[in-house]
Amino acid sequence: MDKQQHWQQVFVDKNAKQMSWSQDCQDTSYRQLNALQLPNSATILEAGCGISDFSIEALTAGYGNLALLDISQQALAIQQQKHIDKKLDSSNCQYICQDLGEQNQPLMTKIENRIDCWIDRAVFHFLIDEKQRQQYFNYLLCALKSQGYWLLATFSERGPDKCSNLPVQRYSHIQLTDYLQTIAKDEFTCRQQWQQTHVTPWGAEQHFNWWLLQRR
Repeated sequence: MDKQQHWQQVFVDKNAKQMSWSQDCQDTSYRQLNALQLPNSATILEAGCGISDFSIEALTAGYGNLALLDISQQALAIQQQKHIDKKLDSSNCQYICQDLGEQNQPLMTKIENRIDCWIDRAVFHFLIDEKQRQQYFNYLLCALKSQGYWLLATFSERGPDKCSNLPVQRYSHIQLTDYLQTIAKDEFTCRQQWQQTHVTPWGAEQHFNWWLLQRR
């Protein structure tokens, strides 16, 4: 089973309460987006959106230009149905099925220099191959505007080494900063970094590191 099939099956077989990354409280990504006080016209991309409630909170708050990207078409279909069920205006939402570790030139053309804030708490730490990480940065640097924000979360050095039965790459704050200097030297300024202990629906603790980075 390849990676895309794996995630498609996850979102077919499981509901939110069966997924370790589900949150009962307000979505962490949305809280951070809200703190940036971007205009409602800003274009926000959520990488690895899955079936999170980020887009519901963002649409409810008036953010209309959302790009929801996931490797699973099933996850995107669930997102669309949630928007319909809640009678949210998602007419300006883009639902994009794409593996960010694989090249797609038409997609790069479509999102080029359009994104004000790129949010990722679900993709980057699954990219354990350097070639995949390089492709991810090709998308990110193509899409993100100058002065745009990259809000990133990964499993910390104390986090699990697998998620959904797939291996992950854990990062300390120093490791990520050092890595950025090798792959995207001087492209980003770190505005904030912090740690988060996430509690899964069944009560287990998972340790994350977060970064708010701004493109120069």
